[in-house]
Amino acid sequence: SCRPPRVTSVKPSVAPQAGGGTITIYGDNFGVASQAVAESLTVNGAACGTLAHPADGTFTCTVAANVKTNAGVACSNCNALFRPVSVTVDTLTGTLSSGFSYSGDGSTQALSGLWCQGMLTSGQAASDGVYWIDPDGDSDTSDAFQVYCLQTTDGGGWTKVLQYEEDPYLLSTAASGSVASTATGLGKLSDANIAL
Repeated sequence: SCRPPRVTSVKPSVAPQAGGGTITIYGDNFGVASQAVAESLTVNGAACGTLAHPADGTFTCTVAANVKTNAGVACSNCNALFRPVSVTVDTLTGTLSSGFSYSGDGSTQALSGLWCQGMLTSGQAASDGVYWIDPDGDSDTSDAFQVYCLQTTDGGGWTKVLQYEEDPYLLSTAASGSVASTATGLGKLSDANIAL
């Protein structure tokens, strides 16, 4: 008897919420690349396009636009955090339950990204600057907030959480000032937003 496919990782692990990015799925029991086998691949329930099997243990595909929230509710091009990736080979299916996320580009509150690294990974925010993020990934962007993302230093994907000049920093769990700029002055994200 055959064993079901086992998905071990997905690279990159974040793509634009509107889809279109190419991902590589790694695992085993995918069948031999040269064999003609019935194969399908879904990300968060949506079928991938342009499916290829370039090597044993590897699939590539073009990600479709996201159509489901984290709760499984229908949406149109929304953020979703840690969604399932499933591979089917010869009627056997294997799933990585939390292998993939969808992120907006951070240009507006409605298109908020998941976090700075996620926007960089998905190819949507390669420049340093102010972006909207919604790190809970629940597709409700009403609680999104602006941050300064450092995308060109030390590999990028950094979120500024604290900024102060010469005045001593006073410990606080609350937000104060603004860190969503390159301006000088005091600013700090709230601990609740830092911990998301």
